[in-house]
Amino acid sequence: MPEIRPDIEWVGPTPNRSPGPWPRKGIVIHMMEGYWAGSISWNKNPAVQASAHFYIRSDDGHIGQLVSEDDMAWHAGNLSYSQTYIGIEHEGFISNPSWLTDAMYHSSAQLTAYLCDKYDIPADREHIIGHDEVPNPNNPGLSGGIDGHTDPGPHWDWTKYMALVQQIATGGEGSPEQPNGQRRGTDDIVGAAIYPKERLVEFAEANNATEYALELIPAIYEYAPQRNLGADFLCVQMFLETGAGTYQGVSKPYNPAGIKKADAANDAPEDFEVPPNADEGARMQVNHWCAVLGIDPIGTPHGRYWVAKEVYSHRSPIRHISQLGNGNWATDPHYAAKLRHLLDELE
Repeated sequence: MPEIRPDIEWVGPTPNRSPGPWPRKGIVIHMMEGYWAGSISWNKNPAVQASAHFYIRSDDGHIGQLVSEDDMAWHAGNLSYSQTYIGIEHEGFISNPSWLTDAMYHSSAQLTAYLCDKYDIPADREHIIGHDEVPNPNNPGLSGGIDGHTDPGPHWDWTKYMALVQQIATGGEGSPEQPNGQRRGTDDIVGAAIYPKERLVEFAEANNATEYALELIPAIYEYAPQRNLGADFLCVQMFLETGAGTYQGVSKPYNPAGIKKADAANDAPEDFEVPPNADEGARMQVNHWCAVLGIDPIGTPHGRYWVAKEVYSHRSPIRHISQLGNGNWATDPHYAAKLRHLLDELE
């Protein structure tokens, strides 16, 4: 794995700590409810009796370290979590999402990926948690530590954050919304297409695809690269979901992947989105994947985008075709194998 340690400024020491070394089981994400320099200064005051290991600035993502990773910072409001979890504070206020800059997300994700690698912490939501998820030590039915903290708050984008952590942890650079032109791996969803548009058209025609499918292919190849998604993978998904554009199921034409309306609870024809043309259908499919991966949509997204974004923010990040099925995008346990079979036919 490449060296991913970010630049870190030592801003300690503070008396608000307990010397270690302590074991490391996870990471707690905090919001300062204040400013970077002021929060660091405040947590050096022995009367405060609080601290975190790292402090990340909003405007440029600069990282300050107040407490050694070996020592216990007094941050979680639950002794067992403070002893075993590293605390990362983020500049800003939970009521104001403007503090949640891309620079701070990226810097924090790089720090978290580095710490996960260094201490063998699984990079998932079971081990990377918000302060609001720390159990109250005096009342197991409550959370937010002993004082009931609610940070990082409702505006913190867990889907986006975890996708960044996963990408950096697996050797990627930047984020999915910043295409780098590198070809995707055979099991990857993110990355440039392995197969050109012409091969997908040839494949579609050989399999008696309808005009709906043939119109969707160039539209998918236009929109998918804008979010660094594999256009060939999205086209194969479209073939599988629509029966090569025949739409023999309940989904409607130009809907490439059986995407439902925002409030749909059933599988009736009226529950599915009906894009007016191939361009809008392709954009909808790409945006739905943006919701799954935690990245920004292209233009105004369809209603189901927000539903999917919320659902997948509580799951481990999806980056590979082999992860699909069994409730990840589709309930069919053989969904990933069916997609792989179609992709193998392109070779």
